[in-house]
Amino acid sequence: MKKILSALIALILVFSAAALAEGDPVNYSLTTGLPTDKAEQKIIAVQFDNTGKARPQMNMIEADVIYEAELTNGGYTRYTAIFNDTIPELVEAIRSARIFHIDIAIDWGATFVHFGGQQMAGTSIYDYLNSVGLLHSRYDGLTNSKDFYRDTSRVAPYNVVCRLSQIYDGINSENVHARSPLTFNENYTVRGTNSNIFRINYSIDQGYYPSYQYIPEEGVYYRFYNRRDNLDANGEQYKCANVIVMQADYTWYGGDIERPVVALTGTNRCDYFIGGKHFTGSWVRSDVSANTTFYDDEGNIVLFKPGKTFIQIIKKAEQLELVN
Repeated sequence: MKKILSALIALILVFSAAALAEGDPVNYSLTTGLPTDKAEQKIIAVQFDNTGKARPQMNMIEADVIYEAELTNGGYTRYTAIFNDTIPELVEAIRSARIFHIDIAIDWGATFVHFGGQQMAGTSIYDYLNSVGLLHSRYDGLTNSKDFYRDTSRVAPYNVVCRLSQIYDGINSENVHARSPLTFNENYTVRGTNSNIFRINYSIDQGYYPSYQYIPEEGVYYRFYNRRDNLDANGEQYKCANVIVMQADYTWYGGDIERPVVALTGTNRCDYFIGGKHFTGSWVRSDVSANTTFYDDEGNIVLFKPGKTFIQIIKKAEQLELVN
């Protein structure tokens, strides 16, 4: 009996060792390149306000990728935050969208969350949504009282709260077409010159002045705003593994400074900050249905460091200030 038992134990150990050697397949996050236990990835793109009265944003820090871009000519910016690895219960302050924000959401195959949007002919997000037909699901706070409410401790219109985890749970998996414009790799691209501090001058006078400092000991960039720590409502400072400064052609529909037309298809210049290094290249997106691809100046696809990413969209190269 003991011999049979010993044989069975030995057999179990052999199979266990083989299983460990083979290893279970590892899933990687589309938004950070880190291992994930999610069988399916339901990416959500959320529109956040960035006026002084909307700061600090609540739980935007939980996003994996955050875009910042000018909304009006002269500096006023908004964020488009990409959530996947962590879905907070609540986020604040949600605001309206413009056409180029939809282009960002489509790039990720994301569900789009916003509170209204521009409706004037020529820059109407609703006309655009009907014409492109690529956004698989959307939640608009203007017509949705179940997933949105107003925070009475803040002043309207900077106080819209979204029940993000509730939205996430309600997304139909059959409609999910998640994808990623970023290529992550442990052997990420490290090239170019040392660059520890840099800033983006949307408008110093208007208070739209993000900056970054690389901390070698941690291997991440700390984010600052108007020369102060950029903090979430929970008191934590924003940090990231990669920063992309993505130049795009801006025009203003009918000369109206509040009606941006931002070209996120085609190609343009890119500046990359990874591992304390700065190098240049370009981004390419053949049409709105395609993914953006990021290249270095030798035509190689840029490999990003696994972790969080900030993407700063600028309209002219002079807005990027290299400090040291």
